[in-house]
Order: sequence, then C-alpha cells, then structure tokens
Amino acid sequence: MRAVILVEGVSDQLALAALAARRGRDLDAEGVVVRPIGGAHAAAAVVERLRLERPGVTLAGLCDAREEEVFARALERAGMGADLTRADLESLGFFVCVSDLEDELVRALGAPGVQGIIEAQGELAAFRTFQ
Repeated sequence: MRAVILVEGVSDQLALAALAARRGRDLDAEGVVVRPIGGAHAAAAVVERLRLERPGVTLAGLCDAREEEVFARALERAGMGADLTRADLESLGFFVCVSDLEDELVRALGAPGVQGIIEAQGELAAFRTFQ
C-alpha cells in the first residue's frame, strides 16, 4: 500500500472505486486503498493511527462541504498544519465535495451514469458473496 484515500462512508468508497474503474484505473494494482472511516468525526483518530503505523504512506481524502472544518481540525491535530484553509487542505491532498461526493458524482456523470454504477456495484457485490 503506497496511498490511502480517506472517505466518510461506504457509499463514498463505492462511488470512488466505481469512478476509478470507469476511468480505467486499477487502484489495487496502483497500491491505492480507499478507506471509509465511519464519518468525518473519526478522521483525527484514523489520520493519527495511519501516520504512526505507516509513516511512508501518502494520505489523501475527500469530505463533504459540511464536514470541511472537521477534516481541517483532524489534520491540524495530526500535525499537518495550522489554521488550514480549503486551499491548504487541497495542497495536502484532501478535497471538499460540494455538497457531497454523491452529488459530485451525479453532477459529473448524470443520473443515468450513476444508476449504471450502482447496478454494476450491486452485481459485483452479489458475485463476491457467492465466491
């Protein structure tokens, strides 16, 4: 693992994985893990733990606009800066989705594109269940 992308929840993880696949990216082969953290308020603990356990791994993340301040405080607490602005977050690899990642996905792909991703993810999950 060379990079971890932190996202708030499983729906964000699935959306990002599906988008990567649509763009021809193989995150596993690239050593990139998309990790749901169980909500923005878990960010500080997750960032601190990852920095201790895997000091060489690149950390990045996506958060919803309403959680921007929570993520900024988490990164500040982990020693990654002080009084972080959105531009500072972006320079650290953490990006804010307006209004949330799912909305960004709909805006980028349109409703039919998102429906196709959801259906494909459901088929993939069903396939994994039977393996």
